[in-house]
Amino acid sequence: MIENPSPGRRRFLKLAGGFTAVVALSATFLSRAVAALPHLSASTNPTAKALHYTDDASEAVVHHPPMQHCMMCQHYKGHMGETWGPCEIFPGYDVNAKGWCSAYKARESMMHMMHMKP
Repeated sequence: MIENPSPGRRRFLKLAGGFTAVVALSATFLSRAVAALPHLSASTNPTAKALHYTDDASEAVVHHPPMQHCMMCQHYKGHMGETWGPCEIFPGYDVNAKGWCSAYKARESMMHMMHMKP
């Protein structure tokens, strides 16, 4: 015969599980907030200037296809939906997801979606 746990024990286990979940979620959000890097600026970063980086792809001085922007680039490591994110080309900086630079290289998944060859 299986004995039912006491109501006090059940309540404690529910509260402990809820507390653990809250702590885990808080740590995830806090680590991303703390990990935010300074925003890249072509006016102060010589590499960004050399690669014609701009925060707004539509304002780039180098002509490129309209769908090319940092969020679609394989070097961009930010999360979908975020305005800024890290880039392998500019370590230590966050780039604008709507930005562009001449180091742009389409993500493999984007090329398949657009039926393009690398």
